Amino acid sequence: MRLAPFFACVALVLALFLSACGGGSSAELPGQSSNLTSADEVLAAAREAVALVISYRSEQRMPVKSQAYGRDLVMRNISLTWSTPDHLHLRSGGTEEGGEEQAFELIATDSRVFARESKTGNIWEEYETDPNPEDRQVGGGLALVRRFSAAPGFGARSVQQELPEGVPAEVVDDLPLQQSDSTYHLYVSTSDFLPRRLLTETSIRWETSSGEAPSAEDTGVEPVYMESTDNFLDYNVPVAIEVPHVL
Repeated sequence: MRLAPFFACVALVLALFLSACGGGSSAELPGQSSNLTSADEVLAAAREAVALVISYRSEQRMPVKSQAYGRDLVMRNISLTWSTPDHLHLRSGGTEEGGEEQAFELIATDSRVFARESKTGNIWEEYETDPNPEDRQVGGGLALVRRFSAAPGFGARSVQQELPEGVPAEVVDDLPLQQSDSTYHLYVSTSDFLPRRLLTETSIRWETSSGEAPSAEDTGVEPVYMESTDNFLDYNVPVAIEVPHVL
C-alpha cells in the first residue's frame, strides 16, 4: 500500500501503540501498589488480562521534532477502535510544519483492508492483505503489550538497522544505518491488570559502523525525536466496524 509521505510512519505509530482508560479506574505504575510484588508479575498478569479482551478503543497524541534543527515536524492525533477477530478502525490527523491539516483513515475487517486520505481526495481504496494469516493478526496496541512486555528488558529498547546484503566492502564503513532508542513507561490498573497508559520516547538517528553520525545532507533524512501519550479506553464495549462503500 503506497501512501503519501505524511503517513509513511503510521506503521511505526502502530508499533508503539498502547493506551489509557476512562471509567474512573485508577492507574498506577507497576510496583507502586502494595498488592503488586514485582513488575514482572504485573506484566504477566497484564498479558493474561489482555488475552481476554474482545474490544477496546485508544487515543494517542504524538509530537515529532527534528533533533538536528530543533523544529517541530509533525503533530499527530490517532484514534483506534479494535474488536475480535482483528477488526480495526484507525483515524489519524496531523499537520506537517508549514503544511495543511491532513487526515488518514484505515479499516481492516474480515481479511479486507481499506484506506483513504485527505491528500488524495478522501476516496476509499481496497488493498491486498498478506496471505499469511499470522501476519494479519493486527490487534492494535494490545497485541504489542503481550509481545513487548514478555521481552527481556521491557522499558527500554534499542534497535540497530541490519546491514543490507550485497553491500560492497569498500562502502560498509560509511553506510548510514538507522538507530532507534525507545523508553516506555507503562501504567496498569491495579483492579483488573489491564494496561491504561503508555508514555513513549523514541529517538531515531543514523550512524555508520564506526559510530559516526552522518549529516542530514548525507542521509537525506533528519534525526527525529518522538513522544507519545497513548490511552486505552472502553474495554469490552460492543463495537461494530463496517466495510466502507468503495466505488
